[in-house]
Order: sequence, then structure tokens, then C-alpha cells
Amino acid sequence: ALNAKMDNVREYEATVYGGGYTYIPWIDEGSVRRHAEEAYPEYAENKYNDLNGSVNPSYVYRAADSIARYLAKNCRYTVAPSGYTGDRAYVSQFLDTAKNGYCVQFATAGAMMLRALGIPARYVDGYVATSFIPNDGYGYVSNVTDAEAHAWVEAYIPYYGWMTFEMTAPMMSAIYSETPPEVIPETDPEDTTSPDVREDTTDETTAPPETAPAVTETETEP
Repeated sequence: ALNAKMDNVREYEATVYGGGYTYIPWIDEGSVRRHAEEAYPEYAENKYNDLNGSVNPSYVYRAADSIARYLAKNCRYTVAPSGYTGDRAYVSQFLDTAKNGYCVQFATAGAMMLRALGIPARYVDGYVATSFIPNDGYGYVSNVTDAEAHAWVEAYIPYYGWMTFEMTAPMMSAIYSETPPEVIPETDPEDTTSPDVREDTTDETTAPPETAPAVTETETEP
């Protein structure tokens, strides 16, 4: 039975590593790889587990944390992004020129940068529940509206599965209490546009204000 389970794991991981979770659009690939390696210069060290040759879990954690902090330091959070042109290189524009956006841009760039470091990653969107009220002795309920819409990243850890990582600067500040990331202050420019920045298979229609996460309700995969 154990051998059968391990065979299933290996089969699934072959799909993960060989499928769309490692794909980077060619138009963004050069920029994404450059920024990923700048965010995590130690990416080539301790990547693989000496025992079985798989990717070290610590490598995934360190890469995700380094990328999130890099984005927080270099890209400004705003619900009214500006400085984007009409071409399709949205991730490159976010990283190289516009350097501003909300959760969709941060999560999309984070997922692509993880992929550039050899880590399967996927963009996820859903909702963040921030307040709960008792439900007549049957647990708690939360009123979740479009204002609680959010996007984040999941990275694959061998033999464990998909792990959630936060990439949006204001949310990171709320999560990290001991060593918060350096974050560019939030400001909203007067002349703004709202680019539709996402992986091609994800439909994101809301540009929400970000609040500290508690419970996520739904998710989609690229």
C-alpha cells in the first residue's frame, strides 16, 4: 500500500514539474528570471535534498520569503495602478517600469519569479475573511464581500503539497510581526489606469483594499 501511495505521489509530482506550474510566458521570461535571481542570489545553493534529489523544503520557504520582501521593497502597493502600456508584458512592466499595483500584480509576479527559480507555483485568488460573529451556538459566520477579494501564491513542496505564501506588501506587514519587510508607502496617483494584470486563465475583476488575512474562501488555479 505504501509503495502504491509513493507511486501516486511521484506521478503527481511529475505532472506538477512538467506542466503549466513551471511555465513562464516568453515575453516576460528574461525580466522575471533577472529579478528572481536578484531577489534570491543564493538560489543555486542547497536547492536539492541530498537524500532523494528532490527540492529542499527550506529552499522553497527561503525563495518565497526573499521574493515577497523584494517585491515589497521595490514595488509600491496601490489600488489604482499607473504607468502600464497596452502590450502583454504585464509582469515585466510591473517589475521594470511601472513598479506599482495591487494584489493581482504582486501575486502574479511572485508566482512567475518562483517558477524562474525552479519551484512550481500557481496564482490563487479568492477572499479574506477578517471579522467573525457567533452563530447561535453553531460556530461563527463572516460576511465576505467583494471588498475582501484577494490574490496570493501557492508553491509546491515535494512530498508535502501546495503551501500558501503572501506576496502583497501591506498584507505582509500585517503577517510579519517580528521582522516585517521594508515596504514602500502607499500612495495613489491622480492619473491612473487599471491594467488587467494576471495569468491568462484567471479572471480578476476587483481591485480591493488589502486587510490582514484570516480565512480564505475560494481559489482558482492557472
